[in-house]
Amino acid sequence: MADRSYPARFARLAVRLRSRVDALRLQVSRAPLDRRLARAIRNARKRTGHPGVFDEIERERGALARRSDPLVDGTLEGVGPYDRGSVSDAEKDSKSPRDCRLLYNLVRAFEPHCVIELGTNIGISGAYMAAALKDCGKGGHLTTLEGSPYRMRLAKELHTRLNLDGVAYRQGMFANTLQPVLDELPPIDVAFIDGHHQYEPTLRYFDLIARHASPTCVFIFDDIGWSDGMKKAWSELRADPRLPITTTFAGLGIALKKF
Repeated sequence: MADRSYPARFARLAVRLRSRVDALRLQVSRAPLDRRLARAIRNARKRTGHPGVFDEIERERGALARRSDPLVDGTLEGVGPYDRGSVSDAEKDSKSPRDCRLLYNLVRAFEPHCVIELGTNIGISGAYMAAALKDCGKGGHLTTLEGSPYRMRLAKELHTRLNLDGVAYRQGMFANTLQPVLDELPPIDVAFIDGHHQYEPTLRYFDLIARHASPTCVFIFDDIGWSDGMKKAWSELRADPRLPITTTFAGLGIALKKF
């Protein structure tokens, strides 16, 4: 049941107000990167983008949501820490269409060469970003990391059905895979951190990526209000001098590294 107490309602109102203030500040800024970010958020709210591609991805999402077969069928080695239930249950962990439209519009606005995603799940959010890279037409690529071999298999199958190339996959726990992946990649232009939603890991993954990021990298953090730990992490990220521009969109935190 939702918390209807006055302190909780006041906190939610304060978050919405701060988000609006951040958005207004970006809109009136004359800095090109700030205006790109403002445009991406505005387009996501207006559902602007590539409707045909969005519809195709959402049809695939719907088909996965109707699958009652077990996620883990014993055909692959290992399981992820949250692997249980059906394929439909795994689909419920995907980002919403609204959040995915923001990911698409951020990639389209900033036209990155190198995108990294921590938390592939079954590939929905990655599909939106890969579609945006394809629409940019500049040869950008996505590398996505996932702890579950079964979720990653579904993601690969989804991206193949959608004819999305330019995606590389790395299966394993982030603690074991992130640094080796960063060592292999060029500077990161967009980073979507959507996994291991806890205070210390979130800050640690950000720090690792920030050391290997381009001077104007866009960071997107998922579930910033999910727990007290994530709220604390986002508060510290907002105060980090490496991230002079921060704003929110629903449950996502967005930050620009500007060196």
